[in-house]
Amino acid sequence: MKLMRYEEWIKSVHQVDGLSERVENELRKDIVTFMIIFGTNADLGTSAIAKAVFIFHKFSKLRSFKKINFMLYASVCIFISAKFDDNPVKLDAIARMFLAMNIIYQKIRARHPLGTRDLDPNDFPLSIYRETTFEQNTIQLACETFTTAEAEILSDIGYDLDIDLPYYYIQSLEEKGIMVDEELLDIATAVINKSWRTILCLYYEPKVIALAALACAQEISDHAAADNISKIGSSWMKSFGEFDGEEVKEVTKYLKELN
Repeated sequence: MKLMRYEEWIKSVHQVDGLSERVENELRKDIVTFMIIFGTNADLGTSAIAKAVFIFHKFSKLRSFKKINFMLYASVCIFISAKFDDNPVKLDAIARMFLAMNIIYQKIRARHPLGTRDLDPNDFPLSIYRETTFEQNTIQLACETFTTAEAEILSDIGYDLDIDLPYYYIQSLEEKGIMVDEELLDIATAVINKSWRTILCLYYEPKVIALAALACAQEISDHAAADNISKIGSSWMKSFGEFDGEEVKEVTKYLKELN
């Protein structure tokens, strides 16, 4: 079952506000990469970072990138996710991290316009937090901005933080011993990671994305058969429950087209 109507999925407040589809996609890629680096530097795990990305995608369906400091709100989503993952980050520490990383991001995009160079973890070494200093009033203002943005985000998403992730379904296969091919699991996880650059998670159920990622992994690792979707359905139905095979095919095609 799809999570929203197709018209709702493709409708973009960003494009209504004058951004092209290409620019919106490039911005999302930047934002998600920034969030992954930010979350990793804050010692968060993959699931916590993925939840933060989901929260940001849900929030940004409602707010135009032209009207918000999107890197600020993306960082606040990391802050929110860390709290609810029982791994909270101190507000002043995460505010400092954002200030330092945002300075670097702005410098990179001043030298390399959007779409001409991808962000890289090496752009944001941990040493920058020790080497970059800020006045206390700057830190205080950043903390206040974080708490205000946190309230806005939670209000806009309806305080819904019960987030299901595709990783859970991949992990369930390992736990039940249904599939133990580590290569396949690693490839499927990498495909899911790449999917976060899009808002696919808002349209399709997590288990459908997980199955599609496994189908892509089968093809990439030469485990594929012509009827791989039907084989997925018959072999893993008990673990994943009911799902729409046509939706899996749709998502598989979409994932294969991601750069």
